[in-house]
Amino acid sequence: MSTRTPVGPPRLMSPYFKLLHRFFEPLVLLRVLGKTRGLHSTIPKEYGTPSYWRRDFLENLSYLCDHTKGGSTTTAIGLEERDDCYVFWVAHNEQKSSKIMPFVESVLEDVRSFLSLPQDKRASAMRQLIDKCIEFANPRVKKEVKILKTNLAQSKKFLTETGSAADLELKKWLEMFDGDNDAEICCLAYRNRRSPQMTDLKERSHARNEGSNQTDPEKAFGDTRHFLGRLGSHFGAPIKIIKSSLQLKTLFDSYFVRTVESTPPIQSLQPDNQTTLRGILRRMESSMELDKNLYEDALMFMNDKFGIEEKVLEQYEQAKPCVHAEIQVLEHFYLKNLEYASDDRYIGCSKPACYCCLLYIRHHPARCVEPGSHNNIYLNWSPPALKFTNVQDQKYIQQRKVLQKMLETIRKDALDQIKQREISVFKHADSQTGITASVMSDMRRTNRQNSLEEDFAGLGIDSADLKVEVNDMDNPRFEESFSDTESSPNEQSDGSSGWVPAYSQTAQDDESDSEGGASL
Repeated sequence: MSTRTPVGPPRLMSPYFKLLHRFFEPLVLLRVLGKTRGLHSTIPKEYGTPSYWRRDFLENLSYLCDHTKGGSTTTAIGLEERDDCYVFWVAHNEQKSSKIMPFVESVLEDVRSFLSLPQDKRASAMRQLIDKCIEFANPRVKKEVKILKTNLAQSKKFLTETGSAADLELKKWLEMFDGDNDAEICCLAYRNRRSPQMTDLKERSHARNEGSNQTDPEKAFGDTRHFLGRLGSHFGAPIKIIKSSLQLKTLFDSYFVRTVESTPPIQSLQPDNQTTLRGILRRMESSMELDKNLYEDALMFMNDKFGIEEKVLEQYEQAKPCVHAEIQVLEHFYLKNLEYASDDRYIGCSKPACYCCLLYIRHHPARCVEPGSHNNIYLNWSPPALKFTNVQDQKYIQQRKVLQKMLETIRKDALDQIKQREISVFKHADSQTGITASVMSDMRRTNRQNSLEEDFAGLGIDSADLKVEVNDMDNPRFEESFSDTESSPNEQSDGSSGWVPAYSQTAQDDESDSEGGASL
C-alpha cells in the first residue's frame, strides 16, 4: 500500500502505551481525512433560569480570560459550592501565563463592586470594565483587527469592481471600520452586530456552505462578518457578565478564586514499523465486522491520490500533547469529589470543545454537561498522563473505558470517510461569529423589546444617565453602544458615532506579531 520505509523498531510497550497507540492511530488518520467532523453544536439554554445565568456568566468570564490567539490561554472555569462560600476553579491550556488569575480576581471584584453601586455610578463602572477587558485582550484584539483589515480591503475591492448602488452602499458601511483605534472598532462591531449590512455579508458569503468551494469574494465577505462578530464579542462579553451577575448576587457574598493544578499530558507518541495504513486499518477492523477488501481498496486508492500515509507520519512529528483546560477542570472536580454549584455539572470554557474533548466529556463517569463543540480535531489533545503500574490500577481501568468508548466514534467516522474515497473539504473556524445564537435567543423571548431602556433597566442604569457620564466625548452617545435595537438602514449605514473607549491601543502600535491563524 505504501512505498515508504517502515519507521522505527517494532513496538514493545506496556499495556498503557499500547492503549494510547491504539487510540491515536485512527485519530491521526481521521485528522488527515478531514479536520472538521461536523457542524458547530450548542447547549440548549432555557432563558431566565438560574442555570442559564450561571452558565452564561462562567462562559463569558472564561472568554474574557482568553487573551491570545493560538490556544495557549484557552480558559475553563468550574464553580464549586461549599457550605460557606463558592470557589472559582480556573485552568488554561498552558500554565505559563501569570496574567489570568489576577485578571479573574480583578473582574470578579469589579462585578461585586458594581452590584453595590448607586444607579448614577453604574454607567461609568460599566465603561471602565469594558476598557479593562479589551485592554487585557490586546494581543488577541490586535491580531483579529489585522485579519479583519485584510478581509475588509478584499471585500471593498470586490464591491468597487461591481460598482452597483447596493455594493457601493455596503462598501461605504465597511469603511467605518477603517479606523486605527482597536477598541473603537470593537465598539462599532458590537453596535452593528444586527444591522442589515451584517445580514448582507452573510448572504454574500453563502455562510452555510463555508469551506465548500467558496469563491474569493464569498470567503472575504464571510471572514469580514466573522471577525466583526469576534471583535464585537470583546465589547459584549463584559455586558453579559454584568447582566448575569445581577441574577447571581449571592454568589458574590463569599467566594475565592483558585488555580487547578497543572495536569501533565502523555509523552509524544512516535510512529514505528507498524505505523502503516495497512496496519492501522487492520487494527481498526479487528474490533468491527467489516468488508475488509472494500475498505483496504478504498484506502489504497486514497493513498495513491492524496499521499495519506506520508501525511499521517507528518502529523505524528507535529503533535505536542496538551491536556485541554476543560478536561483539567473536569478531572479536578472528579478526583477531589468537589460539588458543582447547584449540582449543575457545567464547565465554562472560552471556546467550544474540540472533537476529542466533546467525546471525553460525553463518556467520562463524572457525567458533566455535554459542551457545545466546533467538532474540529486537534492532535495536541491528550488525556491526563497516568503513572501506570498494572492493568488492575483503577485509574488505568477508568481511562481505558473512556478512550475505548471514544474510539468507537473515531473508528466509525474514519471508516465512513474512507468508504467515500475522498478527503473531507468541509471546514469551519473554532469560534462562531457571535451573532446567530443571541439573535435566535432573542427571537424566542415573546414580546421582549430589544430597547436601550430594557437593556439597562436590569443593570440599574438609566439611559439618560449615560449621556451625563460621557462628558469628554466628541459625540456623547455612549448608550447606543449597548443597544440591541436595529436602527433604520439610513442610521446603520453611518453607525460610526458613539463611544470612544478610554483604552486606545491601535492596530499600528505593534506590527511585530503577525500570527493570525485559527485558535485552538
